[in-house]
Amino acid sequence: MAMIEQIRNRQGLLLAMIGIGMLGFLVPYDAVLALMGQGAARDVGSVGGESISAIDYRMEVDERRRLGFSGDQLQDEVWADLTANIVLDDTYDALGLEVTDAEFQEMLFGTLDSPYMGRAFYSNGENKTFWQQNFGAMLNTDEGKMNLLSYKRLIIAKRKKEKMDALLSDALYTNSIEGKYDYINTEKKAEIKYVAKLYKNINDDEVSVSESDVKRYYNA
Repeated sequence: MAMIEQIRNRQGLLLAMIGIGMLGFLVPYDAVLALMGQGAARDVGSVGGESISAIDYRMEVDERRRLGFSGDQLQDEVWADLTANIVLDDTYDALGLEVTDAEFQEMLFGTLDSPYMGRAFYSNGENKTFWQQNFGAMLNTDEGKMNLLSYKRLIIAKRKKEKMDALLSDALYTNSIEGKYDYINTEKKAEIKYVAKLYKNINDDEVSVSESDVKRYYNA
């Protein structure tokens, strides 16, 4: 009875502790650090002198999961996307590389070939039909429109990267001279005659190794 009475007397403190414990499950740790002014100091990396905070990284991972993406490679993919955007954004602007609204619509509802769309959404005919209907239905509600904007941001970033990769691929080629010498080196043949002798059958006094030989082997 005495214990029950003590619990009653400290009911307020107990409720506060339970509330704090529940808050720890509901509120991400990074968000708590941000409220305490410590989030900016927690960087997970930097690219080209530009830092990527733990909060930004975690928010992007959570956003992808909210949109339905999952898998063991999700965090690696998010990191690759964040770093690629930092490195390539200025290059995109300099080249005038962009994705128009018409192109975005064609990616969703048309026949424009996009490796990312094929991999993430349209892996087969059934999936393509489902996602096209899903994207269309998003236009009917405010929440759906917000989700579509999130998908659009991701898809456009992926499409820009695809265009950049295509430009780089087209810029690299093998000329006729390189092709000629590659063929010659591939087809070149040589005959070699040699005599094999077991290592254990070679006496130590038959082979001399100088200090210069050892250094040359070590530095090779």
